[in-house]
Amino acid sequence: MATFRGSLLGTTVRFLLLVALLGGPANAEGAGASGVFVDPAPAAADGFLRDSATAELGALFGRWSTEERRKLAGTYVAFDPSVTDVGARIGCDDDGDYVVVVTLALLRLATFIAKAEAMDETFGTHKLDEYSTFLAAAEPPGVRPLPPPVGFFDAPASRPAPIALASVRFREMVAAILAHELTYLVRGDLVCPNPTATHERGDDVWTQRENERSLAWALAWYTSTRVVAADGDATRLLLDRGLTEVGCLAWLRAVEGVEPPLWTYLRLHPDAPARAEAVRRAADDWRRAHAAPPRAAPHG
Repeated sequence: MATFRGSLLGTTVRFLLLVALLGGPANAEGAGASGVFVDPAPAAADGFLRDSATAELGALFGRWSTEERRKLAGTYVAFDPSVTDVGARIGCDDDGDYVVVVTLALLRLATFIAKAEAMDETFGTHKLDEYSTFLAAAEPPGVRPLPPPVGFFDAPASRPAPIALASVRFREMVAAILAHELTYLVRGDLVCPNPTATHERGDDVWTQRENERSLAWALAWYTSTRVVAADGDATRLLLDRGLTEVGCLAWLRAVEGVEPPLWTYLRLHPDAPARAEAVRRAADDWRRAHAAPPRAAPHG
């Protein structure tokens, strides 16, 4: 199996940290409304989000065949530090390795969506739709696509049930986003010249040059048809991973009303309604294919 770069926290530790991040109270400015940006250690919270994404990539990679893992040896998550541009795409780094590029803004956004979805499922609220409306109306465009207003998540959000569910939905969202991008690599849509499992010093920093090169390729290649087609394979990989499509569908609902020019993610991944339908259809097909055969009636 390929070697993954970065420090992977144990499953139990990651879960407990995510529960803590999703369950914290809001700060005075509202930037910590989900618990992710609450002082005294916002940098540690962002570091945990990066570790979580790396861990999910490793788990998805483990679902591939030996041949696929060998072909894409050393694939890793490259983190774009932008906190305003929500983005995800594939690319090659300067050493010729495969990368899935994810912005910090995307990981932060996923925490808010996960918490809103968990509250709706637990209490029958409409936080996800309210947050989607908030994102679509954010002014000025592109400046703050993330934190909901102060008081958006009230006291019930800090109860154990929604916190635990939010951690599950967050994992599902991140896994779904990564699985979608990995699908392109498995299909051979991008060929990097020198994939290797060896960790290079330059892999720790995603440079402006690497960013510009990968974005130019993605803008020319990602189309609505290709994106929707990839959602089917990504959903099957996600369910094979043991997760559900619920987090992915919450993500698509939340970003549906945001104008595509606002974030790179929406420029590259248009038509959220069509994507959601492709995800539902693939999940239904997967469940039919994996349904247990009917049990024989007992004799006698």
